[in-house]
Amino acid sequence: MRWIYEKFNIYIYLIIPVFITSIYFLCFKDFQLSKIQNYNQYNFEFVLTMLGALLTILGLMFTLPENNYRRLMKKYKHDEIINNTIFSGIISSLVFIVLLIIEVLPSIQEFLFITVICEVLIASWWMYRTLKNITSSVS
Repeated sequence: MRWIYEKFNIYIYLIIPVFITSIYFLCFKDFQLSKIQNYNQYNFEFVLTMLGALLTILGLMFTLPENNYRRLMKKYKHDEIINNTIFSGIISSLVFIVLLIIEVLPSIQEFLFITVICEVLIASWWMYRTLKNITSSVS
């Protein structure tokens, strides 16, 4: 059971978006984001906001103080998990923006939109846990 938990955490940036997207496409076959007027009107701004959030989290990762908890994070590869999540979210955001600008592949755009949201939520959760533990270890 521990092995499954560890593998899930290592590949969380892939597992969660694929799982959520699969549920979206299986459960909402008739529903499409691209048919919603507000989605079409604000998707560019929303993804840019999510990109900004990911870049902010990336900046926070580089400014964390070097303490015992931070060394343990590096030793057990938690930094890699957070960085992989952030970078896959940034890449998904950029690909989404390019596809949106050239107006092609709306189904891929929906997949990338859901992926960006998932990556921001995952990165935010990991960053919250990291900051919580770092501040408690400093006190």
